Amino acid sequence: MEAIQAFFANPDVAYLLLILGYLGILFEVATPGATFPGVVGTISLLLAIYSLSLLPINLTGLILLTIAFILFILEVKVTSYGILTFLGLLSYIFGSLYLFDNEVNMSVSPALIIISSIILAAFTVFLLYLGLKAQKNRKATGANALIGREGIALQDIFPNTKGDVKIEGEHWRAISNEFIKEGETIIVKDVKDLTLIVERPNK
Repeated sequence: MEAIQAFFANPDVAYLLLILGYLGILFEVATPGATFPGVVGTISLLLAIYSLSLLPINLTGLILLTIAFILFILEVKVTSYGILTFLGLLSYIFGSLYLFDNEVNMSVSPALIIISSIILAAFTVFLLYLGLKAQKNRKATGANALIGREGIALQDIFPNTKGDVKIEGEHWRAISNEFIKEGETIIVKDVKDLTLIVERPNK
């Protein structure tokens, strides 16, 4: 029991558990449904709380670390062009430096702070990339995915008057600025309010 307690009373161990917990929660928030990171993060946070209870922590440092991860989560959710990540890294570094009470001459290894800062920044950028990619994929679904596709006019479509077209077996309402005869091939140029804007492919 004393050996386990001595292990968790190590500042670097407490710091790693805290960071691992935050990273797990960050990944879970950024990518809902990925249960494993959330579970690992929760367990790590619980172990970190136990570990920190054995050490003389500085509340200011702990608050700064928490603020840092809140900023990282906001970076993934809100487009700030890196501003939130920069502020988060500053808060993270200062929080790491002041996590433990300096009066007892106890601190996190500087090398560990540097390495974890680099990993955290890269991890946040990676999550941001995944979020932007998912957003782009969502925009490419539904009616917008039909842009550039060819179909058939099911009836005469007069200029600026809606008519029916068939694309990949589905019927859609469409409008054109030119006359398109029933049975002619059409191509989708744009989508507005679930109405396809079409024209002849040779235009």
